[in-house]
Amino acid sequence: MEYPGRWIGRGGPVRWPPRSPDLTPLDFFLWGHLKELVYRDVVTTQMDLVARLHAACTSVDPAMLQRVMTAIPRRAQACLDMHGGHFEHLL
Repeated sequence: MEYPGRWIGRGGPVRWPPRSPDLTPLDFFLWGHLKELVYRDVVTTQMDLVARLHAACTSVDPAMLQRVMTAIPRRAQACLDMHGGHFEHLL
């Protein structure tokens, strides 16, 4: 299969940090936040887990997500400053 004008594979024209959780809001914020809410107390049943997951997800409001999104440019700049290396210590 050919993809004219498109790059598929490694070593492409744009250097992108591989699997960088520090640049992905779901990784650097949301999953940890939800886990903290869900497992604050011991989960006793599967229904309890489902109810806690639902409550945790509905507790995330747009303003909270907007604050998280404002951190992305700072995180991206830190990544660039470290030439794609570890940068979480700079945050």
